[in-house]
Amino acid sequence: MRPTGSGRALVGSRRALVVLISVVIAVDVVGFLALRALRAAESDFPSLLFRIDALISDPACAAEASAAADAAERIAVKDSLGVESFMSVLSRRRRLSAQHPDPYARSYLSAALEASERFPYSDPLCASVVDAALACPPGDAEAAAALRTSAPRLNAEAFPSLRAAAERRLGASGPSSSLPVPMLLGAADAYARADAGASEALAVDAALASLLGGDALGARTIVRDRFPRPDELSPRNVRFAAELEYDFGDRRQAAALFSRLDGAENALRRADAAFLAGDLAQARIGWTEAAGSSPSAASIALYNLATHAAAADSGVAYARRLVAAAPDFEPGRVLLARLADESSALGVAGGSAGAGLVELERIRTGAPAAGYDRTRALLWMLLNAHPRLEQAAEWTAWYAARNGDFDEALLAAASYAQESGPASWTGFYEGLVYARDGRLDEAGRAFGRAAAAGGDWRLAANEALVLESKRSTADALKRYEIAASLRPLPADAAEIQLRISRLLRSLGRDSDAERALRYAADLDPGNRRVRADLRKYFGSDK
Repeated sequence: MRPTGSGRALVGSRRALVVLISVVIAVDVVGFLALRALRAAESDFPSLLFRIDALISDPACAAEASAAADAAERIAVKDSLGVESFMSVLSRRRRLSAQHPDPYARSYLSAALEASERFPYSDPLCASVVDAALACPPGDAEAAAALRTSAPRLNAEAFPSLRAAAERRLGASGPSSSLPVPMLLGAADAYARADAGASEALAVDAALASLLGGDALGARTIVRDRFPRPDELSPRNVRFAAELEYDFGDRRQAAALFSRLDGAENALRRADAAFLAGDLAQARIGWTEAAGSSPSAASIALYNLATHAAAADSGVAYARRLVAAAPDFEPGRVLLARLADESSALGVAGGSAGAGLVELERIRTGAPAAGYDRTRALLWMLLNAHPRLEQAAEWTAWYAARNGDFDEALLAAASYAQESGPASWTGFYEGLVYARDGRLDEAGRAFGRAAAAGGDWRLAANEALVLESKRSTADALKRYEIAASLRPLPADAAEIQLRISRLLRSLGRDSDAERALRYAADLDPGNRRVRADLRKYFGSDK
């Protein structure tokens, strides 16, 4: 589910639809106003977790962090992500509730209850419900009800500390706390020789306690130090260790752990981790393994193999295999039409997987000949037939803005938001129109809401630029730092550091400004404005 030629892969067996069009819109109204027109929702999920981490680190951004967690959970529900993804969001909600118990302890509990309802047999999610209920005040009626329901279901061997704390809370009038991690690890050591299984379970409990407490590094250290060799672990705990590394640690290590597990889903997760770690060769091995499995996994694997083939003819061959194996999978037909320039692929009868994407591709490729007015009419006919097709709505907004029709772009974004709820890109176009009209307060709020909903670095940078134009220097600096934390490409990161440097210099922090500027020069040695500032303000660009 990644744009062809964009250097991305369809990550995970999480969703059947695919991002097909990768375009960038650059508008001169406000700097940094650039947005990829189409992308997969799950491509936002890992970056959204980093976004939440950045927001939690700033006490003034608690509301934005909570909104970003809401957005991550919507993606997890929409794309049918697994227990581990929900746990990743809940661990961040736990950290937020620890910093701001009122009102975010209740949000943590509500989110844990909803996740547990989706996976009623998940021990970790049941443990999260108990942990969240314990984070609420002792007199909270909803928390007490959650404890009465969930505590008896909690595996006492795997989660002895939480079970004991829940029992104490239910039987006492005052607050109580669960056993600290050192006591759990001490118990694990005591069991190490007599009962390896119990020792392993207690180590998992300690790692989970660290993770829920916001100490991902501590959780990884426990897993690495206390578990036996990976080939001696139970498959369930190998998966736990793999997901922990995937979300919070070393993606290469995650890939190695996933490789020890059987099944197409784990082969895809292994490929995910390898791809995100920059190891395309290992990713191809995982995709090749999954390509011979179930139809859904094979579709994902073949799409990625076609998109990231070592040679063009190999990509076409994989795309043809994909269309032959899954003729109703519209993203595959669009991909074949693009790679092989075979428009006949778009004439196959459509199915439900990505319904409307083939028609969108027909409109997109015919747009130069049809002209703006005719293309706009065709796009609205498509949107009326498929009002929830996000790719069509977003491309419509991009196409209108690209042709200078910003009101039409906003209309397309608003239409989709009304039907399916706001997305980061809908807020982008809202902010774009406000900025064009000089309504900077409203533009800043729109970009801020969009960034909190899971947008990429551009949205945080746009918000910062609006704040900078209003001379809100300290707030602008915070937003630029958030944008920098969201891993833009080196040239874009250098531009952000240049902005940061100028703000720091305006605050009289010359040494910090010079460090930011020299970092920008390292990121993008060819940036002339960075070099010019170094010479002008610090004497040398060396």
